[in-house]
Amino acid sequence: MRRFTPWTIASVGLALLHTLPARHHLRDMAAYFTASDAWKGIGAAIAVALLVVPVRQQAGVIAILRHARLLVLASALLVVVHLVPALDHVPKLLASPNFADGWRAIGSCLAIVWFGAPRDLQLAVMRRSIGCVRPSSPSPS
Repeated sequence: MRRFTPWTIASVGLALLHTLPARHHLRDMAAYFTASDAWKGIGAAIAVALLVVPVRQQAGVIAILRHARLLVLASALLVVVHLVPALDHVPKLLASPNFADGWRAIGSCLAIVWFGAPRDLQLAVMRRSIGCVRPSSPSPS
């Protein structure tokens, strides 16, 4: 039987959440093309595709980015792309609290915090949630 880790459950949940902006912006893009809807819709669709990949393969992608010295750039890019919905929905939420802007504002702010967090903190959370433990020191033989 396959064990579902907290990270797997979070990953699937995040994939499902990203289907909402993907559908919305891709539908709007198909009706009337705008660059804004295109990058938002395609970006959300890419997020869905990456988030449904098994967690160990997600870790492999992160390792490749780290090896190529692109992990910091990828994290910065993800902070920037999540600033867009945050800058749109946080003021709307503060002006008139509602569920629609609430989940978008809070979700985008959490994403900014996560992708802006120190890499060591992110790795510690991921290791703990997928059940990997780094040996503290080699055992004497």
